[in-house]
Amino acid sequence: GFKLILLRIETTMSDKQLFVMGVSANSVGTIIMNSECKLGYTLEESYGKTRSEEFIAMNPFHTCPTIKEGDFVLWESNAILRYMGADSNFYPSDNKARAKVDQALDYRQCNLYKKIADACYTRLGFISTPVDETGADVKALTEELEVLVKHYLTKTKFAAGDTPTIADLSIAPALEFTRVVKPLAWPERITQYIADLEAALPSYKGHLEGLRGMCEGAKK
Repeated sequence: GFKLILLRIETTMSDKQLFVMGVSANSVGTIIMNSECKLGYTLEESYGKTRSEEFIAMNPFHTCPTIKEGDFVLWESNAILRYMGADSNFYPSDNKARAKVDQALDYRQCNLYKKIADACYTRLGFISTPVDETGADVKALTEELEVLVKHYLTKTKFAAGDTPTIADLSIAPALEFTRVVKPLAWPERITQYIADLEAALPSYKGHLEGLRGMCEGAKK
């Protein structure tokens, strides 16, 4: 089993709210972004609350993360990261550098995350489908991690350059899910990548505790 760690909601009143789930890979990147850039969003832990009438009235897709600033509401984690990072070094203003960040974000969403979900969601209990006993899902994930290393982590320290960007705040928390896959061994380069992020971003490791603990505790 695992201990579910929920976020302690900040008591400071703010007209900028970030609705999250502390054990969600999609939420964690936005939480780190808020912390690293001191954006001032009040964190609203929403585990078990996203199907409420109030939440659905705000976000009909009932997903986390969601941000609310007065009448402005935005969901989809990568859209939120782009919005939060617009005036920061995490989302460079140079058009070509920004395009490389967008490329990495799209790769995460369209390729990498699908393989992660296929191998991890059953093990985490997110869906009721039985674990694939053939190991095909683990094999596909292993191959995709090699693709990630080859095309995004060979020439640069991070996914879109030598400093962290919002691409890393999308990719790296999703990699935490793969800790649940007992037969999977991370490539050494990914282990180093995570260590480099922890060293570069002071708030990174602390905000990963709930997610990491859940995945390690459910390992199978």
